[in-house]
Amino acid sequence: MTAMHHREPALSVRNIRKSFSGIRVLENVSFDIEAGTITALVGSNGAGKSTLVNLLTGVLAPDDGEIRLAGADVSHMAAFRRARAGLLRTFQHPRVFGSFTVAESVALARTPPAVEGFGTSLMSILKRRSSPPCFGASYPVEERLLPLIGMPAVQLSYGEKKLLMLSQVLAAQGSVLCLDELCAGLEPPVVDQVRTCILGLATEGKAVLFVEHNLALVRSLATRVIFLHQGRVFRDGPVDEVLTDPHVVSLYLGE
Repeated sequence: MTAMHHREPALSVRNIRKSFSGIRVLENVSFDIEAGTITALVGSNGAGKSTLVNLLTGVLAPDDGEIRLAGADVSHMAAFRRARAGLLRTFQHPRVFGSFTVAESVALARTPPAVEGFGTSLMSILKRRSSPPCFGASYPVEERLLPLIGMPAVQLSYGEKKLLMLSQVLAAQGSVLCLDELCAGLEPPVVDQVRTCILGLATEGKAVLFVEHNLALVRSLATRVIFLHQGRVFRDGPVDEVLTDPHVVSLYLGE
C-alpha cells in the first residue's frame, strides 16, 4: 500500500497569547489556514485583529503560543525572514519606502530573497536608477498604477499607496497573504478589482487571511470566517453560519 502523505496547513496558529501593560489582548487563539483558501478575520474594533496580524507576520512577538508556516516554526523569526519564507502582509495604514518610485518599490519586493539580502537588494535598485525597472501588471487592479510608475511613492494618494502595497505583495510571490483592511478607503470599482485579484490568488493556491469590516465583501470573498471577540476566537466556521449566528450579530452589530 502507498503511504498517505500528510500536507501541513499553509499557516498554523496554536494558543497565541499577547498582553500589553498587563492587559490581555489575545488569549489562546488557535486555527489553521489551508492553501488555496480565503478566510476573513472579523470582529469589533479592539477585538485584536490587527494585533493578531502583527503577531503572525513578526511585527510583534507573542507572549506564548506557536506559529507555523507550512510546518516550520516561525514564532520567533524576524518579520523580514517570515516574508522571505512566504508570509506576506499589507498594513491597515499604507507604508511606503522613502523616495523610491512606484516601479522601484515593486522591483525591491520582486528581488529574489535567496539571492540577495535586503541591503544588497536596496543598493542594486539604487544603482539602476538611471534605467527605471520594468513594472508589469499581473492583475487588472495593478494597471491603475501604470501611469504612476515614475512617481515617488510618498506622493501617491492614500488609495494608490494601498494598491502599491498589494502590488509589492504580488511581486514577492508569497504563499500566505495577510491583508489588513486592504479595501478600506478604496472606491467601489477598485474594490471590485481587488476582490477579483484575491479570488485569483486563491485559485493559484495562495492562502489568504484578510481583515475586513465590510460584511458584503466578506460574503463575496471568504468561505470561512474567524470571529474574534475580546481577544478570543468566538466563532470559526463557514461564512453564512458565522455571520447569521445571533450571538455574533449581537456582538458585532450591537443588535
